[in-house]
Amino acid sequence: MPYPSLLEVEFEWLVRLDSCLAEGPIWDDRRQVCWWVDIEAGHVHRIDRAGVDTVLDLMAPVGMVALSTDTRLVAALDTGLMILDPDSGQIIRLAEVEADNPQTRSNDGKVGADGAIWFGTMARDASP
Repeated sequence: MPYPSLLEVEFEWLVRLDSCLAEGPIWDDRRQVCWWVDIEAGHVHRIDRAGVDTVLDLMAPVGMVALSTDTRLVAALDTGLMILDPDSGQIIRLAEVEADNPQTRSNDGKVGADGAIWFGTMARDASP
């Protein structure tokens, strides 16, 4: 059976929010929420089915979040890969990423089929 055309699909807004640079939505089936990041604001958003948005302010650019094997998240902040506990706000550094280069920050990423986390970095001023 072919996929329906986008013209045949009806969409509904869950929530409308102002963002600086919103990316990377992921569905968390365990919590029944959608996570996404506002990179430049340094925010991780959690939106539930009722449209309630909870914001975690990480006070640093955050390029992406991914689900971990427990209830925590893996987050790529501006200089490193972190474990983020959204319930307590605790952040644990897993690895530094280009910490010696203040001109870069983490960017978008995803978890691969093998469970590996793939993400990139980019110049803060978006130059090549």
